[in-house]
Amino acid sequence: TDAIMTTKQTEFLPDNLMKALDSTNQQHQLVISEHQLYPYTANTNKQSFFTPMIVFSFLLIGIILLSLSANKKAIGFLNRFDGLLFFLTGALGILFVFMWTSTDHSMVKNNFNLIWAWPMHAIIAFFVNSKKSWVKKYFAVTIGGLILVLMAWFILPQQMNNALLPIVLLLLYRSTCRFQAF
Repeated sequence: TDAIMTTKQTEFLPDNLMKALDSTNQQHQLVISEHQLYPYTANTNKQSFFTPMIVFSFLLIGIILLSLSANKKAIGFLNRFDGLLFFLTGALGILFVFMWTSTDHSMVKNNFNLIWAWPMHAIIAFFVNSKKSWVKKYFAVTIGGLILVLMAWFILPQQMNNALLPIVLLLLYRSTCRFQAF
């Protein structure tokens, strides 16, 4: 746990420093006048239509529609996309493992995002087009694991970001496509 801050240490924060200077009991005031350099105005803009949930959902729908095409260019694109998808997911998993085991960031300890962002995906990304039996087995395990993740999504001890559901569904869909390609 963190040590309890002293009064002097809390004054590092600008708001606390301002309160401390305003409340001094000297014969004369330390602060004669206040001048706000950058006035804060609350953002009253409506939320953008392009939320992560919408963007990832469009990506999922687009990839599903593209997968239905027998066009050679579409198939070539999907091969490269699968490599990129699995590599980025694996890299994210590696980052989670690193932050969990090698740093002192308490916010990333026991991060349940590792149940869908497997570090091994970074390796399988280079073998998505391989016809080796172990690759087929890997995708079978991935399918089973992702189905379990989706079934447990709302009952996990950690609240998962719902905007990631389309990404998990995309991983499941592309793993299923890869498994069926054998």
